[in-house]
Amino acid sequence: MATAFCPAHITGFFKAELDKEDSKQLGSLGAGFSIQKGVKTTVSVREKTKHDISNFSIKVNGFESGDMRVSELVLSKFPIEKKFIDVTHEIDVPVGYGFGCSAAVALSLSIALNDALGCKLSKIQVAQIAHDVEIDCKTGLGDVLASYHGGFEIRVKPGAPGIGEVKKMNSMDKHDVIIICFNPISTKKFLKEKISSINGLGGKMVKKLI
Repeated sequence: MATAFCPAHITGFFKAELDKEDSKQLGSLGAGFSIQKGVKTTVSVREKTKHDISNFSIKVNGFESGDMRVSELVLSKFPIEKKFIDVTHEIDVPVGYGFGCSAAVALSLSIALNDALGCKLSKIQVAQIAHDVEIDCKTGLGDVLASYHGGFEIRVKPGAPGIGEVKKMNSMDKHDVIIICFNPISTKKFLKEKISSINGLGGKMVKKLI
């Protein structure tokens, strides 16, 4: 059994960088910050039996969820053929409101699976799996890189951890954040419909902030 936590992340602005073929080089320039709340994932591993229909069970906050393609794709990246994996995600931020939940799910699950299965992948390799899954599922672009580094960050080079780069904004002060959530929005839909209008302003804002 293994447990891992990944902080939620809020993007202030971004510019999508999607002109590479390798998913590890795709991502976004931008800026934002991670918060103390996020996703805690617990993984338990046992041998698969003839009574097990699949290789895994996934629960979110105690319930089985209908759409867990991010978790399922992360699981497919690990050697679980003869194993049964119990996955429990505890998410303490609203889903669908721009907290980077899918990135936190992917990264915390990758870390926990690596530990529970004894795969001995490096932190960078584990984070790159999470980034690739985000790109494949179209659930985010730069949140894995941002959450991996934490704190206040400017993403100055797109890509997965180990390829993408951030410039940290150090602050010794503790900041309290009040967040009001109105209506959820699909990241996949947002990226499909709004990306052209976002990119021009996002690129200018990154340069101005640096």
